[in-house]
Amino acid sequence: ATLRLPELMARDFDLAPGADGIQDYAALAGRPVGNAGGHILYRLREGAHGAASAGRPGWVLAYAADLQVNGGTGRLEVVGFEGPPGEAPARLRAAYRALGLSVWLQGSADLAWGFAVDPDRIVRLLLVAPTPGEGLLFRFDQTRAEFLRSAERPRAHRLEAIPPPPGGTPQFHLADLQAGLAIEISRSPQAAPALTRFFAESLPRDGWTPLPPGAAPGAGPAALLYARDRHLALVHVAASGSAGGASTVVRLVQRQRAAADIADPRPLR
Repeated sequence: ATLRLPELMARDFDLAPGADGIQDYAALAGRPVGNAGGHILYRLREGAHGAASAGRPGWVLAYAADLQVNGGTGRLEVVGFEGPPGEAPARLRAAYRALGLSVWLQGSADLAWGFAVDPDRIVRLLLVAPTPGEGLLFRFDQTRAEFLRSAERPRAHRLEAIPPPPGGTPQFHLADLQAGLAIEISRSPQAAPALTRFFAESLPRDGWTPLPPGAAPGAGPAALLYARDRHLALVHVAASGSAGGASTVVRLVQRQRAAADIADPRPLR
């Protein structure tokens, strides 16, 4: 369904609104726009989520980061919310509709998910409210162009700190450069035990130390944990369930950052 959203947008939205509509939208959204070739040009900024923006009554920012998802980038926000029990989904719909976005949100008062979209912007939404009247909103904000890039599978392995599985095909990549975190999911035609041996042998040769020291992989699905410098690496190998013994491999690298190198510009892909 996610991959079909751009098609729905192209069909359901006017891609070249009149100048009056653009300026009205700009005033509501609180961001500069221009019209070039029938396309709305805008830059996301503080207040881009209207009444549901962090800092507005009932909405408090817990975490924010620029993420790379496959070939596209976007802005992740985790926002805590408080208010009358059960009203968060309705408040979220009203906030984005006031900005001129169409909202598709399904689920219940304690768990809801969906999208807020306009011709040039897609916000993915996940509301979790384990306690009545309070919870967390996860939202990932992208331009339409970046959304389309993220919807495509990676054409090559992007995570370079750990070797890819032999014969593997990348399926998904996510990186939070600010937090020093990168994750890649791949599929390999090789069986899980052979891949587990591959990583157990190749990572120590690259300077990674198993945790705890001396740990060896056991039988069955394996989660291997390693350290090198101030980096942690986790590799999880499991049978994919398909015929022929293929496997799914999750590789994760997390940079543990000291106070002295918070501004360390070294890339972690």
